Amino acid sequence: MYNTPANFDINTTLCLACSSSLPPLKGKSTAPGPHTDIYITHCCKRPICPSCLKSNPRLARYDPCLSCLGGVDVVGSGSRQRTLLAREFALRSQNASLTPQNIDGAVREEDTFILGDDEDEDEDMLSAVSRPPPPPYEPISDDIQANTLLPPSEVPADTVDEQGGDRPLPEGGNIAPKKYYIARNDTLQGIALRFALDGRELCRINKFPASALSTTPHLLHTRSFIMLPPSAKLPASFQIPNAEEKEREAKRARERAQKKVQTLTKEVDWRVAKAYVALADDPDTQEEFSFKKKEMGLKGEGSSGQGSSSNLESVAIQRYLDDAEWEERERREGRGVNLPRFPFLNNKEGSSSKLGGAGLFGRWK
Repeated sequence: MYNTPANFDINTTLCLACSSSLPPLKGKSTAPGPHTDIYITHCCKRPICPSCLKSNPRLARYDPCLSCLGGVDVVGSGSRQRTLLAREFALRSQNASLTPQNIDGAVREEDTFILGDDEDEDEDMLSAVSRPPPPPYEPISDDIQANTLLPPSEVPADTVDEQGGDRPLPEGGNIAPKKYYIARNDTLQGIALRFALDGRELCRINKFPASALSTTPHLLHTRSFIMLPPSAKLPASFQIPNAEEKEREAKRARERAQKKVQTLTKEVDWRVAKAYVALADDPDTQEEFSFKKKEMGLKGEGSSGQGSSSNLESVAIQRYLDDAEWEERERREGRGVNLPRFPFLNNKEGSSSKLGGAGLFGRWK
């Protein structure tokens, strides 16, 4: 029932549901309106604003209200329900006109709304059934399907150009990636700007993280060279001749072999590892090592592996172990390291003994 008692002060009383100020009164009403008046609860005579009733109409159906029940958790208690039922039975026995109590505030049909109706749903289902199926996808060729399984750095450039459309091929038909040797002051962003390349594409080809362009530029200097895409325009000054490139590859192979020899043999002095790798780089030494492996029944690399990092480190490690074994055998047989004394010291000691300890120039008198 929407009414306003005489002792109701709209200026100081707050809404029971949202604790907000109440709107000004528009007049008294004896029947629930379209959520425009203030609702007064039957039990405690407390107001509920129209906004709360509009958003939750069940607030008007709670009798007693949730505040009198002590909260939502008390609604389901059995003792409270029995008390309310006894009260309702007593009032009905006294012929009191009391509407049925509703302490759960269940959702009713007027509280819900439906978008559309059943007829619209039936029409949608019929139209979906009668709608023709979409056309099938075009079959993918074997070449494109095989390239999708490869990592981005191994996809042929001609396939990318066909998918890209109007991208022109480099002059001379050279579609292979180009090699760029890194200088001391190079950065990945600077290389991309110098050769008019996309920095992220450069990271993708060389398997760098995207942070190498900004926050971690030092990752570039963990490599001695990077691969540039075929679209890179290298000036003549950056194009290295084949002879110089082969020389750099041989130098890098020797450096890798030195590091690996020093690691596997646990040699502290890096110069020892460098000396053994230099000896292993001799073609005669490699031929001798291959011949020895064939005699032992092992598969030798032969001259085909000459200059490679794996062949150099194998020969160097074998020479190092042979020398270590020879030194150990010499020590066991009693032939240790013996350094001869300087001849001048022997003559000096002999002359001193002849002079009776007078020294090299005799005694002063």
